[in-house]
Amino acid sequence: MLVSPVIRGTVSRMPVFLWIVGALSLVTGSLPFEDVPRQLGFVSPGPHGCRLKFSDLGTNATCTSLDLRYVPQDLPMNTIMLDLSYNKITTLYNESFVYLIDIISLWVIENRLRRLEEGVFQPLIHLKELSLLRNRLVSLPSGLFSSNHRLSKLILAGNQFGLIPSSSLPLLNNMTFLDLVSNKISTISPHDFSPLENCSLTRLSLRANALHDLPSRVFSYLRKIDTLSLNKNVFSELHISSLLGNTNIQRLYLKSCKINGIVPLNRSSVTLDGLPTIINLSLVGNRINSIVDFTFWGLNRTNVLELQANRIALISNKPFCGLDQLIELDLSHNKLASLSSGIFSCNKMLQRIKLAGNNIASFSTDILSGLPFLTHLSLSQNSIGDVYCGINILAVTCAPFAVVLLAVICFMAYWNRWWFNYKIFLLKLAICGYEEINHDFDAQEYEYQLNLMYIEDDEGWVDEIMKPVLQERFPHLQKVVWGDNNLNISMFYINALHYATDNSFKTVLLLSYNSVDDAWFLTKLRIALEHLNDTRLDKVILIFLEDIKDDDLPYLVRLFLSKNKPYMLWTEDEDGQKLFWAQFEKSMRTNRAFNNVIPI
Repeated sequence: MLVSPVIRGTVSRMPVFLWIVGALSLVTGSLPFEDVPRQLGFVSPGPHGCRLKFSDLGTNATCTSLDLRYVPQDLPMNTIMLDLSYNKITTLYNESFVYLIDIISLWVIENRLRRLEEGVFQPLIHLKELSLLRNRLVSLPSGLFSSNHRLSKLILAGNQFGLIPSSSLPLLNNMTFLDLVSNKISTISPHDFSPLENCSLTRLSLRANALHDLPSRVFSYLRKIDTLSLNKNVFSELHISSLLGNTNIQRLYLKSCKINGIVPLNRSSVTLDGLPTIINLSLVGNRINSIVDFTFWGLNRTNVLELQANRIALISNKPFCGLDQLIELDLSHNKLASLSSGIFSCNKMLQRIKLAGNNIASFSTDILSGLPFLTHLSLSQNSIGDVYCGINILAVTCAPFAVVLLAVICFMAYWNRWWFNYKIFLLKLAICGYEEINHDFDAQEYEYQLNLMYIEDDEGWVDEIMKPVLQERFPHLQKVVWGDNNLNISMFYINALHYATDNSFKTVLLLSYNSVDDAWFLTKLRIALEHLNDTRLDKVILIFLEDIKDDDLPYLVRLFLSKNKPYMLWTEDEDGQKLFWAQFEKSMRTNRAFNNVIPI
């Protein structure tokens, strides 16, 4: 959508206008704009249907799902957060943010952006976070972020970039997050990463692009990045030479890249200077069918090599020579039928070998000779009929009796952990009792007693487990919002989510590995936590349907848990489920007041 000449003329005279505004502010003590309410947390309808939330730091403007085709030009001048997601904006002009110089966070997610004018972000000298997720951008103007010296988080995922927009990237030391996932980047060169040479960025992901080749020393400018993800690209071969260079990459992920083979280094022409520093190399889910001698030579710092779920049927006698520091090797779920006796002769530091899910028919412990530190060997899901024990079988397979006994005790304690927790919970109730917390909030005064938020993939758990238990043990809960199915259809989706959360006695969010990767579910989580901060009541409960690793938890969830907010973990253990429903019943009795807020 083109900006009218009237708007462009106004912008061209902006310096004079700002002088007039300054003079009036000195005379009157205020700016000639709509007064901003001083009450912290005050929410007001704004122009074009935007929701304005005022604080002592500035104004948060939420203008989502309003079918906007351009940036509103009448927002408060002290706006520090602007969310323009889920609209129909196609172009950001130089004049779009000229009067919003205080913006710190700008989100333009899932619009129809095709073009950004060269100076569009020049006025935003305080900008720290910018998200252009899921738009239609093909390229960026050169020097686009030259004025944004505080920019630390840049999200460009889900666009249509064919090349890394290196000429547009900010040459800043404080860049800590860059997301280029799910674009159409097909080729990369070493100079594409030169703007990132001195930045503070430690993780870079080019997952789900169209990369098909990695040139030699392509990552030589990534001096500070320690984790690089290239999952779900399409490489026919992996050349070890592409990993050379004075980099700091310690974890390299090449999962599901359709790699057919690995091309080793030419040992006669490579010097020790610039060898890879990779500690963890993951090649899971590719199409590798064989490994030749010295395939991984040069990776002398690698501790973990993951080759599971490939098609490996043939391994030569010395395939892992050069991996001097290798501790863990995973060859599970391949097509191996046998292993030669000297296959691990170069890997004296090996501690864990995983060979599960192959076609191995016989196994000789001579294969493990010369591995004094080996503690774990997995051979499950094979066709082994006989195991031939060599002279060192006791040294390889046995550990001191005391260590074995301790491991058994720990395992039994972990296996029965829910039984112990449940018995301790009952003992605590028997000794101390509990006191009902009475306050002015009654669930019957709310339009909804319970608001359940989850994604479609978790609906089966709700139908099979949650609904029957609520009908049996909580018959008084009659007004329940079951996910998106019971939202107010007369409202926009975002507004309906706000309405259901604001008018529910308790909001419960179901977390799983699928939900934490779902953008809409994270939007629901943000809405729930904003309402929790506004009401200062513990009205939100997180239920983990799976035991999610800490590294996979979204930032908002970690913030929530860091404040000792209520959460529960579902388990298949019967005693664990008894404890789960007892805790749920107790949580549904009251909304506990609190003083500290979650900094979202």
